[in-house]
Amino acid sequence: MVVGLLDSLFSLLARRDYRIVGLPRTGPLLVAPNHVSMLDPIAVAMALIRAGRTPRFVIAAEVMALPVIGAVLSYFDHIPLDRDRPLDPAILEPVRRALRRGECVVFYPEGAISKDPDYRPGRGLPGLGRLSIELGAPVLPVAQWGTQHIVGRGSLAWLAWPPRQALVSVRGLPLLQPPPGPAATLNSRRLVNDVLARITTDLERSHHLESHPSP
Repeated sequence: MVVGLLDSLFSLLARRDYRIVGLPRTGPLLVAPNHVSMLDPIAVAMALIRAGRTPRFVIAAEVMALPVIGAVLSYFDHIPLDRDRPLDPAILEPVRRALRRGECVVFYPEGAISKDPDYRPGRGLPGLGRLSIELGAPVLPVAQWGTQHIVGRGSLAWLAWPPRQALVSVRGLPLLQPPPGPAATLNSRRLVNDVLARITTDLERSHHLESHPSP
């Protein structure tokens, strides 16, 4: 209900194109979107709910500690992640517990909004891959675009004259099954790199990003 209300408000500023289909209805699922704006979670959450899954987001602990926003996020059982302890494997334990319960967990593989001027997906962190391999959880790469034209460094559509709506798209790509083998750092990074490469290719095909041919 809350996400539906937010999405209705969102519709005043954006045309929305949500395309996530064919999700497993039960069982652990890791959702891995690229990150272009602080508004991304609204669009991703609505797309997942329409696809039949209720998402829980992994959110930076400093955001969860904010007085009002943090209280709301905690009430809905989103998962804090302490980014000041990147080498401590225990920081992922709350995410492991959620996956063991068969929940749908949204985990941004970049760990933050892209710093690239064109919002090209950046370098991924190995946590997503480690969780997927350890727990046998499939990964749904999600190519997300357009919220940076509402709030972000992009050309803000609502400031144009005449004002216009941004086009926000959320596309689910084919599910990735975790590879066999240990959740070592190398294997984890390979999985995360594969996820981000697939997202980047999709954004290039949809003409959101210029293609960068391999040397």
